[in-house]
Order: sequence, then structure tokens, then C-alpha cells
Amino acid sequence: ILHDVVYESVTRKLRRVYHAAIANWLERRAEGREGEFATRIAEHFSRAGHDAERARWLVVAAHQARQSYAPEAAIRDYREALDVWKALPEDALDQQTLMDTLEGLGEALNTRGRYEEAVEAFEELLERALADQDRTAEARGRHGLAVALAYKGDFRAGLEAAEAGAEAARALDDELLFVRCRWMQTWCLLRLGELPRAEETATSVVAASQELGNEAQLAKAHNLSGVLQYTKGNYDAATSAFEQAAATFRAMSSGESVMPILNNLGVLDEARGRFAKAVERYAEALEIARAVGSRDGEMVYSSNLGMAKLGLGLTDEAESLFRSVIAMATSGLNVLSETYRGLAEVLLSRGEPVAAQSAALEALRLAVEAGAPDDEAGAWRLLGLVSGSVGKAVDASPAGIADSFDAKSCFAKAVALANEDEDESELARSLAAWGGWADDPSLVDRAAALFDSLGVKRELERWRTAGEAARDSTV
Repeated sequence: ILHDVVYESVTRKLRRVYHAAIANWLERRAEGREGEFATRIAEHFSRAGHDAERARWLVVAAHQARQSYAPEAAIRDYREALDVWKALPEDALDQQTLMDTLEGLGEALNTRGRYEEAVEAFEELLERALADQDRTAEARGRHGLAVALAYKGDFRAGLEAAEAGAEAARALDDELLFVRCRWMQTWCLLRLGELPRAEETATSVVAASQELGNEAQLAKAHNLSGVLQYTKGNYDAATSAFEQAAATFRAMSSGESVMPILNNLGVLDEARGRFAKAVERYAEALEIARAVGSRDGEMVYSSNLGMAKLGLGLTDEAESLFRSVIAMATSGLNVLSETYRGLAEVLLSRGEPVAAQSAALEALRLAVEAGAPDDEAGAWRLLGLVSGSVGKAVDASPAGIADSFDAKSCFAKAVALANEDEDESELARSLAAWGGWADDPSLVDRAAALFDSLGVKRELERWRTAGEAARDSTV
């Protein structure tokens, strides 16, 4: 109370002088500890009416919040700083700091899974960079935009942004940024099913990362190689690459970087039918994601954990995880197609084919929209099981496809897409489900040979039985 009385007794003009003096004193005292004092300094500059200094320290506070795994606080401070910057006269505007602010905001929004907003932030950064002819900000903006677009499931647009970013980085001789853009190119190509191009870029990313001598970037390159080898069905080579990347990040005590590797190792375990081990990997990755405030990681790992639980027959736990991901998602998260596919499988196993059909159609819509053939093939496989269960063709118009498909047509589409995408794992699942439904030993034998080559014989029974159950269902 005494503080308030004394404070109110000071004139507004003098208050501003005192606040400015305190802010300046704190600036001197904060040397080497800027992040710790940033919020207090920004507050005093705000009360002093020094808006440019206030915005500058809000950005410092936002950077500190990101490093402290508090992305929501970072987003708040970045947005407040942007509001202040944009209200300043043009001659008082620090364009470089403004663009740094937009980049930080976009990255923080990506962390929280707010991809549409992240795209907006990076598009504004890119617009300002081009207007200011700032090639460095342009390259960084294109890379950030590529990440946001890919995370929201728009892999084609993400690829275009990454390619443009790589060109801009090359013109700057910025090797690290060039490699990061090429990394994103490879990721988008993999998701689009363009394996020959993905393999070419992945090889160049590993070579360039080795030349850079940057351990973190090299570990990310090994992780990317592991994803490529997994896609090609080379599980042993994929495991080796993932473990090499994980060892590097653990040595660096970088838990945030380890979590996607744990997830990828879980994907490998799941593909091999080692669902209990996959659950362990996903659960550990999920724990880290929640600790560092990664909403994107939380959604991806929760969805994957649900798929592994489904493999163990824990349908209630799987459904809970799938529905939590759907509730969290605010835009087209790239994992959502698989999430809906998993939900469709749960509902089908409970004898709810109508609800399963809605979920499978949503999985198909999201996969087609993203241009992801692996997810599209999986969605058609589930629709084949749904159609087989209800005994009639499925109307695919809710997925944006103006036609109806019976079980045979759905399975045929799944097999064709998996063949085209060279996805042996999905091909084996689709053939087994189709063979079980059609009571066709030749299809089952083809699936058995594929599962055998992949080292996951137990999966044959799972999907053959699913096909048989669809055939025997009465609705």
C-alpha cells in the first residue's frame, strides 16, 4: 500500500524519467544475463514510453522463453514486440530486428503446432525481406516457410519453398542454411513418394554435413538417411543410422533433438511387429515433447503411440490417444491422416463400420490433400475393410473423390499406390487384408513373402484375419 501511495504521488512525467533510469541501470547490470532481466527491462522501458527499446527487450525475453522451453510465453512476447514495432514511425523501425522477431515467432508457433499462423509469420518475413532486398532474411524465411508448410501437411508447397531457400542460401554461400534447406527438400520428397529424388538429395545432405563438420547437422543427416532406408524397407540400415544420430545427440545432452530419433526407432519397431518396444520408444519421446513444450511432437508421438497400442490390441487406450490428437490439432497436421486411420481400425474392430467409414474417409481426404501416397494407400486399405464389412460400395465423395468403390476396388487402389510408392510394408498389409477378405491364397502368399523379407511374419496373421473378419461381418 505504501508503495502505491508513494508511486501515485510522483508526477507522470517524473515517473517516466525514473523508469527510464531504472531500465538503463538494469541494462548495465544485465550484461551476460540479458535473458534473465529482459522482461523487467522491457516493462520499465514501456512505462518510460521508450517503445523501440521496449520492443527490443521483448524480443530478448521471447528468445529466453524459447530457450527455457516456454513457447507460449515466447509467442506472447514476440507478438507484443511486433505490435510495438509496427506502431513506430518508419524511420524508427529496425527492419533487421523486426525480421528476427517474425522468424522467432514462426518457429515458436511451429513448436506449438499452430502451423497456419506460422505460415503467416514466415510469409510476412519473406515479403519484408524481398522488399528490403535482404537475401539472408529471404533464405531464412523460405526455410522457415518450408518447415511450416510441411508440418501442416502441404508437402508440395513445402518442397517449393525449400528449393527456393536452397537457391537463396547457395547465392549467399551459407553452407549450413543450404544444407538445412536441402534437408527439408528431402523430407518433402519422401512424404510425396518421390524416392529417387529423395535418395539423391539425402546423399548430398550427408556429404555436405560431413564437410561442414557440424555434429548436430550431421546427426540430422543420419536421421534423414535412416528415414530413407526405412522407406525402402532396409530396416537394419535404418536402425544403424538412427542409433548413430541418437548417440550423437545424447552425447550433446540434447533431449529435444533425441526425441524425433526415439520416435523413428519406435516406427521401426512397430514396422517389425515389436509393439511393446515401440510403446517404450514413443512414450519416452512423448515425455520429452511435453517437457520442452513441443505441441507438434506431442501430437505426432501420441498418434504413433496409439498405433503401437493398437498393435498390442489395447483398443481403448489407442482410441483415447487418437481422439486426444484430433482434439489438439488446429490445422492439417501431417500425422492426422494416420490418426484417423487408426481410429477407423479401432471402430471397425468394435463392429462400428459406419463410424469407421467416416474416419477412414477423413484419413483419405487428408492424405490426398497432402499428396502423401503412403497415407493414401493405408486409407484405401481401411476403406476396403469397411466396404467388406458393410457389403456394399463406399461413397468416396466426402474425401473429394466423386465415385463409389467396392472392397475389391479399394484394396486394388491400396496395392497400386503402395507399389508406386515402393512401400513394401504397406503393400504387404494391403495384400494380406485383401487376401483374407477375398479368400485368395495367392494374395496371402505374396503378402507372406513380403512380411518375411521385412522380418515381421506376425503381421501377416493380423491383417489376413482383419480381412476375414470383414468378409464374415453382417451389418
